[in-house]
Amino acid sequence: GKMNDYDLEHELSLKDYTEPEKEQIIAEVEQRIGERVFGTMPDGKEEEFQKIFYDDIDHINWWLGENDPNYRDTDLFKETDEVINEDGNPDNIRPEKVYATIRWIDINAPNYTEIAQEVINEYKDKDWTEYLAERK
Repeated sequence: GKMNDYDLEHELSLKDYTEPEKEQIIAEVEQRIGERVFGTMPDGKEEEFQKIFYDDIDHINWWLGENDPNYRDTDLFKETDEVINEDGNPDNIRPEKVYATIRWIDINAPNYTEIAQEVINEYKDKDWTEYLAERK
């Protein structure tokens, strides 16, 4: 599954940086991962993903209808729904959005984890001092 920020922080050995610096570095690495994942895809795929990721409800309903019409019956959707709602869902996250994001990556970027790991390995021992200084 997608790495969370804690894993990334750990993998990139960022313990010596401040919280805001860590956030900047993680955002940068996530962007690089995205660029590499989408770099191999036909035009329009990135936009399709962005619409799902930013919860464009009509687009998600269309996408699920085209790619996974029986999604409500799947274990993945039921588990997603359960996890999201176990704390009462204070952020009003829609399980459809989370499910569609996961499924989109499964279908369009089955090698997402390897690509992410590749990028992380490249940045593992990077000294971010200069990068951060330029962004002060």
